[in-house]
Amino acid sequence: MSSWINFIIMSLLILIVPGPSFFAVIKNSTHGGIKSGIFTTLGIANAHMIYATLATFGLIFILVSSQTVFLTIKIFGAAYIIYLGLKNIFNAHKFEYNSVEAKNNEKVNLFKSYKQGFITMILNPKAILFYISILPQFINHQSNQSYQIAILSTLFIITVITWFSFCTLVFDYIKSVFQKPKFKMLFDYIVGTTLIALSLKMLTIKN
Repeated sequence: MSSWINFIIMSLLILIVPGPSFFAVIKNSTHGGIKSGIFTTLGIANAHMIYATLATFGLIFILVSSQTVFLTIKIFGAAYIIYLGLKNIFNAHKFEYNSVEAKNNEKVNLFKSYKQGFITMILNPKAILFYISILPQFINHQSNQSYQIAILSTLFIITVITWFSFCTLVFDYIKSVFQKPKFKMLFDYIVGTTLIALSLKMLTIKN
């Protein structure tokens, strides 16, 4: 039980460090409200579910052993995050907080939020490395390893949902600040440039 608690603490410390998914949650929470942030969180969690399943059956090591597959994930991941960053920068001067339009386009916006959360995580090579480097450190190799991986992965996904849901609530609570045109413009520029910087850093990750 103590190893599980240590694992949750380690997982939380990893999640607290801002990454592409964190900024996706922030952006969608401040622009689209709680529902948008929650759907982004669900996208992130579902991406982790895929990697957790691959880790449980030992298939995730195939992704790492293949330089081509790992490199492809890095390139597509970096390209998508650069796209999101540039989109934020280009739209920084726009002021699009129209509540009526947001209600009319709620389903589309929620799907986009989910998609952004899912893609930013599924194409993040750090997610893969977590399941092959961090998680195994908390496994007792004398017991059923697949069972332990499944349990630890479930705990991690719960931690992911809890953390990003908390972030969603916080940024939705203070979103009135982000609705000021000048602050919104500055915020979008900061998010955009940070995403681009993170994408370039992502390309340096080695398996």
